[in-house]
Amino acid sequence: MPFGGRYAYGFEDRTMNGSHCVGHGGGSPGMNGELDICQDSTYTVAVLANMDPEAAGHIAEFIVNRLPVPSVKP
Repeated sequence: MPFGGRYAYGFEDRTMNGSHCVGHGGGSPGMNGELDICQDSTYTVAVLANMDPEAAGHIAEFIVNRLPVPSVKP
């Protein structure tokens, strides 16, 4: 799969910036959105864009890659 994760029940399941994230994105010409729920770091990133697809996905990925990396739990 192009995003490097798994897909089930409408959600992508992947690791981003060391955090386990689930979410979904999509759109059509002129609008798109992306949702990433990063469970390990307790952050949720939601992006909506009035642009062609993948714009919101690129912005969400940019944000998630700059979130604090979750600490390792013993």
